[in-house]
Amino acid sequence: MKITHVDKWQVLVPIRDGILESRGRFAPQSPSDFTAPKWIVRVYSDDGWEGLGESWRGESEKAIDAGISALLGQDPRKLPMADLQLLSRSAYTTFEMALFDLLGHYWGVPAYQLLGGTVHKEIAISAWAYRHSPETFAEVAGNARESGFQSIKFKTTFADPPSLITREHTAEVLIDDPVVESAHAIAAACGHDFSMTIDANGRLYELERAIEVARALEGLNVVLEDPISWEQNLGDYAVLRDASPVPIAVHIASKEAMSANVAGGALGYPVHSSSSALLLDVIKSGAADCVNLGGSMADFVRLAWLAGEAGLACWHESGLDLGIRDASYVHASFAAPNCTIAGDMIGNVLRADDLIKDPILIVGGAVNRPNAPGLGVSLDDEALARFRIDQQSQL
Repeated sequence: MKITHVDKWQVLVPIRDGILESRGRFAPQSPSDFTAPKWIVRVYSDDGWEGLGESWRGESEKAIDAGISALLGQDPRKLPMADLQLLSRSAYTTFEMALFDLLGHYWGVPAYQLLGGTVHKEIAISAWAYRHSPETFAEVAGNARESGFQSIKFKTTFADPPSLITREHTAEVLIDDPVVESAHAIAAACGHDFSMTIDANGRLYELERAIEVARALEGLNVVLEDPISWEQNLGDYAVLRDASPVPIAVHIASKEAMSANVAGGALGYPVHSSSSALLLDVIKSGAADCVNLGGSMADFVRLAWLAGEAGLACWHESGLDLGIRDASYVHASFAAPNCTIAGDMIGNVLRADDLIKDPILIVGGAVNRPNAPGLGVSLDDEALARFRIDQQSQL
């Protein structure tokens, strides 16, 4: 078996109306990076097997072409899938998922089986919301609950946008922030069994404020993610965790990989680099009750195993993606026994289209264990033609 050629398409699929239009105090403008273009690739072997991949938002064509060049002529059965030797590290996951998809079809097994198999019958999926007023959060969460979701992940509005905040003005802004009010409004609308992940992205800024917020969330079914920056002082997390009545989570991401990814043209979190150093620091310092993990499919499983050995539950990061990438997240999640917290792989709910023929089926806030080979998704050629922004090219 040899990789003979790769098709590539650049696509731009908009977010559905109303998803990113923030309403309420300190609501920032809609972020442009959520609507940056993506690349879809289809890898072909000489004996008729195919595999699909989807890039991160804003990936450069140069990075995609470098990955293609590194794969041409290779026998995917003989590649080191735990650490592919690709010319482009920023486009790493695009081709990793395509190879797992191809090899899954070749061997007739789901991709999670190639990652070690699964003990899960289903993986929990949460709804997602941007930054809104408490009233709007309650409305969005209520609609999600009616649709069958059992949880929601939402962004804080603390001191947004950060560019408007000065040291002198921070305290004044934080006093009036409605994140605690929002969480209570969601609980009132959906019931206290409805869980929430509050993604602060470090916007609580100060340890004292983070402790105050955590204590105000007592009694709610809440995980508080990245309330303050771990880059400056991870030790504060241990203090916060001791003082907090609600679980504290850290999003495990490599600063070096993020910098390399952005320098390569992609927007958002990294794709393939070791984040194990940060995870080990989190474990040793007792900084978190659970972790949000990412990286490549193989990286995620490796990191999840390490977190599980320390007794930490986890979930898989996501980024309002399309169907192929969401499917890769789902398969990686199934391969991690301690992946028991709901991830938000719901691009098919938030995007105008997910570019796959059959959307990932979410029933009762969960995805059932897939049985189809590879990633289990097929490219929707009609949707692809509708949302692509370049002409098909082939290498």
